[in-house]
Amino acid sequence: MLIPIDDQIRFEVTFDPLDREEGFADDIRFAIHEQGPANLRMLAADTTSILLTPDQAQQLAQALLTAAQASSQQPR
Repeated sequence: MLIPIDDQIRFEVTFDPLDREEGFADDIRFAIHEQGPANLRMLAADTTSILLTPDQAQQLAQALLTAAQASSQQPR
């Protein structure tokens, strides 16, 4: 799943059992892609990613849902 944040940043979440590190259950990749001029970037590389276990991915998803629910209840 690719999630555009703005013109420069995209989040990507993928699952690939072949992406798993030997001896680990981390086959869910969370990546941040950034494009644009180097002087306007937050990241040093075009793509930065980490591998997550299913439990870690669920914790991240729950944290995002909790924050989204709290934010949506705030007056705009």
